[in-house]
Amino acid sequence: MKTIGAKVDNDFYEDINCIAKDNNISVSALIKQALKSAVIRDKSLDIKMIYEVNRIGRNINQIAKHLNKDKVLDKQMFVLMVEIEKKLKELI
Repeated sequence: MKTIGAKVDNDFYEDINCIAKDNNISVSALIKQALKSAVIRDKSLDIKMIYEVNRIGRNINQIAKHLNKDKVLDKQMFVLMVEIEKKLKELI
């Protein structure tokens, strides 16, 4: 049996502990389950997919902040939305 270590910030650490406690499992069991559910074909993570989904999420957050601030869909936000659509099509 091997050990894997990772450093996380305090907020993330607290979230992990709360989730484990709510599910009556250890933090170790929670992390193992999360990693197993993240594994895609041939037991390898699709890092590019994860990166692209994170990037899409950041773009959506930028759009939401902008729209909440100005309540107007301008050219910059339209370009971001088109970029998101392209990335989603690539992922599909």
